[in-house]
Amino acid sequence: MDFSEQELAVLGDQRFFILKKAVTDKLDRLFADNKERWSDVIQTWNLPPLRIDTARGKIFRGENYRGFPYTLMDFPRHFSQEYVFALRTMCWWGHEFSLTLHVQGSAFDFYKDRLEDRLNRLMKSGILYCVADQPWEYHLETSNYQPLEELSLKAAIQKSEELRFIKLARTWPLDQVEGFDTFSLETVRVLGEFLK
Repeated sequence: MDFSEQELAVLGDQRFFILKKAVTDKLDRLFADNKERWSDVIQTWNLPPLRIDTARGKIFRGENYRGFPYTLMDFPRHFSQEYVFALRTMCWWGHEFSLTLHVQGSAFDFYKDRLEDRLNRLMKSGILYCVADQPWEYHLETSNYQPLEELSLKAAIQKSEELRFIKLARTWPLDQVEGFDTFSLETVRVLGEFLK
């Protein structure tokens, strides 16, 4: 197998890995700090009477979501076959930050009444609505997410009710990381409007 000069340079460049570790450590701290900032707001959310972790949360990393590394935090969270309730914060290297509210199964059933009213509260807040048939993708291509205000709410709601899940997301550019704290707290408040 032949390696190009550029590939060999990357392979031997220790600086990249030192910087990647430093950035990863800072992302872990950023997410942990945000979890603490959000706790008071999340305590005001109208949560379903199900087991949902609203105290600890979980931060984890991976190397290959569609070819790029990522750092995730699920807080609050619960994942099971019966239901999912999670606020997932994601830093997808080379792409963006995102915050996604994922509600599925019996957790979705708790919110399905007045779904149109709930979604109308989020208009003009930069919310992206998952239009995919399955909930486990996080990329922002139009096959997965579309701006809420550009959708036919009735059709979107009908699809969510059939699939028994809803995912709502907002994104933030990586090069504006210094404003991410404010943006993420605002997003937690906006998503709380849906959960009322």
